Amino acid sequence: MARNILILGASYGSLLGTKLLMAGHNVTLVCRRKTAELINRDGTEVRIKLRDEAVH
Repeated sequence: MARNILILGASYGSLLGTKLLMAGHNVTLVCRRKTAELINRDGTEVRIKLRDEAVH
């Protein structure tokens, strides 16, 4: 069941917000104008290096 989630402080909360969004939840990020413009323009990207990989 999808949840509605509000995250305050999107510059650090964007990782959690992106993971929750990818899991099917509705996410709203609250942040400063510059951060909002950046996220709205470029979106978010999650890059995690796995144990046996040399790069992300």
